[in-house]
Amino acid sequence: MDSIILNPKNEKELKFIIELLGKLGVSNMVMSDEDKEDLRLSFLSAEVDRVEEAPKEEVYKKLTTFLNEKYEFGLTEEDYQVLDERRARHLAGESVSYSWEEVKETAKTLRK
Repeated sequence: MDSIILNPKNEKELKFIIELLGKLGVSNMVMSDEDKEDLRLSFLSAEVDRVEEAPKEEVYKKLTTFLNEKYEFGLTEEDYQVLDERRARHLAGESVSYSWEEVKETAKTLRK
């Protein structure tokens, strides 16, 4: 069965909707902002996975759009220069790359 996603305007409206759904016997789940972010990233990832090999520029644009919508941040021209330099070094094989699993393991180790 298909589902719906509701986005209440405020806490009061959220509580009202939860109460109403409970009275109607409709199961529901409240998602944190982090859960919603994870869901959006998984949609983005699934969209990229549908393409046999997604162009890196397409992935970069989608990720940039997502981050700008989520965090409303901007980068300075200097930030872009640093990123361009790092990307060029990476593409030239002059820098080390890590898999997502390696990054998570390193983060766990540093956390302890």
